[in-house]
Amino acid sequence: MLIRKISTDILIIPGNVSETTQHIVSALEKADFKDILVKQAQHKILAKHQKNAVWGKITIKLFPKNDNQCMVHIHACANIDWIIGLFAHPNKIIVNKVRKCILR
Repeated sequence: MLIRKISTDILIIPGNVSETTQHIVSALEKADFKDILVKQAQHKILAKHQKNAVWGKITIKLFPKNDNQCMVHIHACANIDWIIGLFAHPNKIIVNKVRKCILR
């Protein structure tokens, strides 16, 4: 049976929304995320993670906090039907990977 769960995280990043969007897209590309889609009008980035038996989707929403900062909401939705789901939460694995690649 296929089970899907959602995991979220919030980051505060220096820079405006457009700079942060460019930074996140290049970071996701370097981290081998697939099907990266940027929706500029909605300040949203969508991507897929398909690696090491951890498959899922991420949605990143950007909100301007002030002139020099941007709030980044990361939402991951992953399948928990693999054996890895017994030992670790795939959605948390994806969120942590996104977090690490953004904060580099």
